Amino acid sequence: MSEENDIFDDAELEGLSPSRQKMILRKRAKQGGGASVPTLQPEEESVDQEASPPPEDDFDDAELEGLSPSRQKMILRKRAKQGGGASAATPQKTVAPKASAQKPAAKAARTTTKEADNHPFVTGTAVPEVFDTPRGIITVDPIDRRSFIPWLGIGWAAFAAATGVFLTMMGRFLFPNVLFEPPQSFKAGYPDDYTIGEINEKWKEKYGVWIGRTDEYIYALSTTCTHLGCTPNWLGGESKFKCPCHGSGFRKTGINFEGPAPRPLERYRIVRADDGQILIDKNQKFQQEKGEWEKSESYLVV
Repeated sequence: MSEENDIFDDAELEGLSPSRQKMILRKRAKQGGGASVPTLQPEEESVDQEASPPPEDDFDDAELEGLSPSRQKMILRKRAKQGGGASAATPQKTVAPKASAQKPAAKAARTTTKEADNHPFVTGTAVPEVFDTPRGIITVDPIDRRSFIPWLGIGWAAFAAATGVFLTMMGRFLFPNVLFEPPQSFKAGYPDDYTIGEINEKWKEKYGVWIGRTDEYIYALSTTCTHLGCTPNWLGGESKFKCPCHGSGFRKTGINFEGPAPRPLERYRIVRADDGQILIDKNQKFQQEKGEWEKSESYLVV
């Protein structure tokens, strides 16, 4: 079979893949009796011996190296088709150094990314120009004096605030709040300062004590309600103590008679001091339901 029976000549056949070449050659051999199969290899040897005309394109070998591989292949195929395949072999030999020429450039690019000493953040100089940053590298703008001083002030202010909070917490730990109560023992004056049949509220706010006097003795009552610990009020017109919380009522002597209070008011220890004044001791209490009001220190005989 001759070359007119297919669309590929021998030069274009060289640019095809080996599987495609084998398929076309097998088709030629089937149609033409195998005449073109053995003659393809001697034609390649004769092409090298013939003088090929110069290429008719505008690119020389140096410019050809700078083109993309697909563009190079297209130009070489065109040269081979126009010149009989003579110039197809020579440009392919010059394209080979292209792979080796890229290695030093790639190596230089890798070494520049590892030069941390020349980074603008380390040297303190501005970035001279915009450059392509390799993937995985983070660039940081340099810090000048104008932006550094405000940030330094903010840092010191935050440190001072944190230190103040810490010292305040330590002070509260070392010196906790203490409830300073009034003394549990105090002198309440002389017996003649109190009127028979009346309740004296002079010491209610400061010491929580009511002082009452009968014809025979003086006694000191607690101002704490025996129900839930509220402070009752003395109602002189009704001659009773009335709790404002739940309505418990106590008589002048402290005995409960109304409301939810379960027992009478408590009495405090009352004695006469060496100077003749009344001494009240709140550390010792007397409860009527236990029969403690009969003790001698639960009242002061006058």
